[in-house]
Amino acid sequence: MRHGGRVAYMGLNHPALLETFFAAGSIGAAAVLVNPQLRQAEVEYILGDCGATTVVFGQDQRENAAGLEAELTGVRSWVSVDGGGPGEEYERFLASGSEELVDEPVEQDDLALIMYTSGTTAGPRVPRSRTRQPLLPVRQHPDRSGPAPGRGPPGRGAPVPHCRADHDDAAHIHAGRDHYHPPSVPHPGRGDSGDIAVEDEDGYLYTKDRMKDMYISGGENVYPAEVENALPGLEEIQEAAVIGVPDGRWGKTGRAFVVLFEDAPELSGNEILTRLREGLATYKLPTRVEVVAELPRTTTGKIQKNVLRERA
Repeated sequence: MRHGGRVAYMGLNHPALLETFFAAGSIGAAAVLVNPQLRQAEVEYILGDCGATTVVFGQDQRENAAGLEAELTGVRSWVSVDGGGPGEEYERFLASGSEELVDEPVEQDDLALIMYTSGTTAGPRVPRSRTRQPLLPVRQHPDRSGPAPGRGPPGRGAPVPHCRADHDDAAHIHAGRDHYHPPSVPHPGRGDSGDIAVEDEDGYLYTKDRMKDMYISGGENVYPAEVENALPGLEEIQEAAVIGVPDGRWGKTGRAFVVLFEDAPELSGNEILTRLREGLATYKLPTRVEVVAELPRTTTGKIQKNVLRERA
């Protein structure tokens, strides 16, 4: 493994995760943390996309590692934390290394961490972190009364590094150097996060919703997250998801899918709408509420609104 390389860790929390992360950072390589719940095809995409050459995996990813060993020819070393599966056992792998200290120059702008989000309509997005960003909290000296560099004051959101906002009705965030772009991405200098945010007088950005989830009803912007946050305010509702659906009069209107608590009394969609009117403007109200047993989710737990749109 060399400066600028990629070391992937696939597994649950374990001391080997921390050792892998800091060992990679000590030579200027980037650690790629892979969700241990992902299936083989998802893991294959991530390892191939980031260009990992060393993969450390736990028992929960042993089967995926075995299935991918022959497929991912770019991976030169497979290392098993518990000794099962392809490659070398973790402790034996460490023991075979040199005892000489590594003195590799590492710059603050070197890539330190790559984590793939769970995309619901396309491939996962790739937020990345540079060497200086994980170290920000330890740069806070105990004698200082102000916040550490790059961090917001207590109780406030921290500034988003290397991003800009397009000032439309609300800010549309574009992450810059902190999104990793494989060679196939046409604009490697910029990544669109897909978030909508508002900016206060001090320049802080507050995310409101996803751009693709917002819809326009009768000329008004409706942010489903606002309605979704209001629905669990009703004590019978455990969780909710809201989407925009075509409407001949208003352009689009909302449709809500709600899951009730197991011990909650039966509640109809009309009853839910009646109670929602107390706290939401009329144009924000869904025109229909469906009570469902569960909401469709990805393997990482994200609600699949694309599935709900197909169902609607």
